[in-house]
Amino acid sequence: IAWRDPNLPEMNTMKWGSDNQFVTAMYYRVMYQVTLTSEFIREMSDDKLSSRGITGVQAEEARLFRNEARFLRALSYAHA
Repeated sequence: IAWRDPNLPEMNTMKWGSDNQFVTAMYYRVMYQVTLTSEFIREMSDDKLSSRGITGVQAEEARLFRNEARFLRALSYAHA
């Protein structure tokens, strides 16, 4: 590796550990994504959609988005 970022050579040679700043940053970012998707799923519940007057085609589209958020949350857990 041409640059000398701290902890980067350890990742290049597969000798990294939990104290590596890149590993820590990636873990925190992935868990932040879990938080965002969980909040989105909560806000897109059928009860909340109907209480906001979202019905019909818009409600169906919101349900699709909710399912996509579930997938992204599961993918984030897999990456963590």
